[in-house]
Amino acid sequence: MRGFRSHLLLLSLPLLLPSVSRAQTILFADDFENGTANWTMEPYWHLALEGPPCLDSTFPSGDYCMWYGIDASCNFDGPLIDFQDLRLAHSFTVPTNGGGTVLEFWSRAQVEGDTGWDWRRVDVSTNGGGLWTPVRWLLDTTEPWTFYSVDLSDYAGQTIDLRFTFWAGDTWANDFLGWQVDDVVLRTNINIHRLGCFGDGVAVACPCGNSSTPGAQVGCLNSLGTGGALRASGFASLSNDTLRLSGSGMTSTTVLYYQGGSQVNGGMGAPYGDGLTCVGGPIRRLGSTTNVGGASSFPFPGGESVSVRGQILAPGTRWYQARYRNSINFCTPDTFNSTNLVRVDWTL
Repeated sequence: MRGFRSHLLLLSLPLLLPSVSRAQTILFADDFENGTANWTMEPYWHLALEGPPCLDSTFPSGDYCMWYGIDASCNFDGPLIDFQDLRLAHSFTVPTNGGGTVLEFWSRAQVEGDTGWDWRRVDVSTNGGGLWTPVRWLLDTTEPWTFYSVDLSDYAGQTIDLRFTFWAGDTWANDFLGWQVDDVVLRTNINIHRLGCFGDGVAVACPCGNSSTPGAQVGCLNSLGTGGALRASGFASLSNDTLRLSGSGMTSTTVLYYQGGSQVNGGMGAPYGDGLTCVGGPIRRLGSTTNVGGASSFPFPGGESVSVRGQILAPGTRWYQARYRNSINFCTPDTFNSTNLVRVDWTL
């Protein structure tokens, strides 16, 4: 098996976690190693095999993923410009208990640099596909394999349909690789890590009109036209700390991950640099690194956990954000921007 994650199976059973007295339930999982029976798809979506000439990057797991692209040309340069969907073939009901439900998946993309085109997003429908609501926009135009976690808890008790949708918009500048999706999982999660302080201009205006797209759940736009996105995955348990902070959509420069004991302006944030400052004191610096492809994560390989670096000794709530360097010629005279905010509720 190639890849850096284990294979996923189609199942619906409790996943017991060591040292934790609670459980989560996997509602659905597909790593595409057994075909496409769980999906309906429109061109150019299809099952794709890892390897040259087109897909020579190591997949998150196994040998297959779903790809919006054309095998013969290694791009999506064709006549199709309308919305093209990869849709879960069956509906499912979001549980009303279990602490919350998340959609997890891995994504890789190479699309047009103008973010007004080549839209990628995840949509939810509550009426059998008659009307779709975006729950996650993916805005990075060049994205290495990146892990995403989308909170679906607001749909608790409702029967929903899910789709990944791509919109090229025109036949220009489509000679890029396109979009790959792998390891799709729906799970209940007793450690939902809530997001906030978005740079979409809805609650607080970005410093110079550089607001991100409403619904994207990212920070204010940077000099690359993307908003820094911070997500948290894993368990925030002092006895089983697997929490990971993952940042993407940033510039490929220095980034600082940090923790706060409070929020700024009730969690709405305030203008600071080219973005918003969201995390209030007491502040603890977790660590800094250099983004690759605008992305990085914490803890660093071989480094201390979030709870250790954050000196968390008892259950409670902490807030997290990442601040990164930005172009000197963009927006304010300052040369930094920030991601959105992540709230984490630590347990024993």
